[in-house]
Amino acid sequence: MICPLYQAAQKHPDAIAFIDGETRYTYTQWNEAAQGVSLFLENTVKKEAHIALHTLSPFETGAWIFGIARFGGSAVLLTGRDPNEVIPARMKATNADTCFSHLPPSAAVTSPPSVDRDRIFALLFTSGSTQTPKAVAHSLRGHLASARMSNENIALLPRDRWLLSLSLWHIGGLAILFRCLLAGATMVIRSSNSLARDVLRYDITHLSLVSTQLYRMLSEHDSAIPSLKAVLVGGGPIPSTLIERAGHLPLHTTYGMTELGSQLCTTPPNASREMLRSAGRPLHGWEICISSAGEIWARGAPLFMGYWKEDILHKPFDEHGWFHTRDTGKIDDQGLLYPIGRMDQMFISGGENIHPEEIEHVLMSDPKIEMALVIPVPHEQYGQRPIAFLKGDYEEETLRQRLAVALPKFKIPDRFFDWPKSLSTHKPSRALAKRLLLPMIF
Repeated sequence: MICPLYQAAQKHPDAIAFIDGETRYTYTQWNEAAQGVSLFLENTVKKEAHIALHTLSPFETGAWIFGIARFGGSAVLLTGRDPNEVIPARMKATNADTCFSHLPPSAAVTSPPSVDRDRIFALLFTSGSTQTPKAVAHSLRGHLASARMSNENIALLPRDRWLLSLSLWHIGGLAILFRCLLAGATMVIRSSNSLARDVLRYDITHLSLVSTQLYRMLSEHDSAIPSLKAVLVGGGPIPSTLIERAGHLPLHTTYGMTELGSQLCTTPPNASREMLRSAGRPLHGWEICISSAGEIWARGAPLFMGYWKEDILHKPFDEHGWFHTRDTGKIDDQGLLYPIGRMDQMFISGGENIHPEEIEHVLMSDPKIEMALVIPVPHEQYGQRPIAFLKGDYEEETLRQRLAVALPKFKIPDRFFDWPKSLSTHKPSRALAKRLLLPMIF
């Protein structure tokens, strides 16, 4: 197929694709930057190579991934959180021989460049919150399908502005790039540590946030923002109190994951407060079902190609094409999905099943608690018991009284600890949390 970036540059040549502080990049400049990458690679690496990218700006990353696709390679997006010592292991895991952190000169585009929409377009790593991060392979076809589905549900127009509040090595950030590409809209790169300040400064129309980001934005600016048309919130449990607090914003709650190319289910515009407590219905083109074990299964065009491991693309789909997400959930009689938690995070305490996410959801319903993480620790009598890390201002006795009303006694954490500085608040690693907790309790 003809490269969709080239098509966007033909349709919207002077439209602004990226805003980076005071710098503007048009779709034509983005297209020419990608062409420069493609020509640079002709004399640098072999065809069909896996090429790692690290510490690049969003505009540079956007140019690289399409330049790599035109060349016939696959982009490996390394996370900015990874220290330099981890990069060799990530490159080895994805068969990447080279890693680039700079953008070569742009080049004129003399004829329509083609790309293979069915080969591996990009490899992204999962968050690794419970295990070693996996390398997830996506095709260009899948990314475009996900963007089309999203834009059907959440209207995105030329000159709309979507804030890149999530990095491009995160599926939620990369999905923004494709939505804007199809619509001729603008991506705005964050210029401060304040979401509210950036939204107001750049007249942002669209936002993608995790609940922690929404909490912080409301703490900075808890009133209407006229420019906003849509605020997409996902990435984990969203407390009902946070939904109520954000009632003046055009909220969309969603459920998705890296393997699903971002959104599987999303609420429509003007959803009721009751509906926003769900993840919405499947976007047009997705199929979902709940297995007999309560697991969410999905299949559809945005589904990933498989996991890259040991030089092979492993395809974890059953004989009917379903991907088993390892997340549990329920679908009500209106077709709304209610995610519950990870199957591999559930633990047993005294013969009772405990989903940490359920407890976290209740803890975060306190408006003073920004983040909660519940993990099991060994217990001589019950086998395992829940312990909680909390970020926010809380009084333990008052908190226990509130939990006693919302949860059975066996689900109330035995102890509470303040949030460690070394623990991320985006998608915190439960494995790291356990390592940090051990010296505190033994």
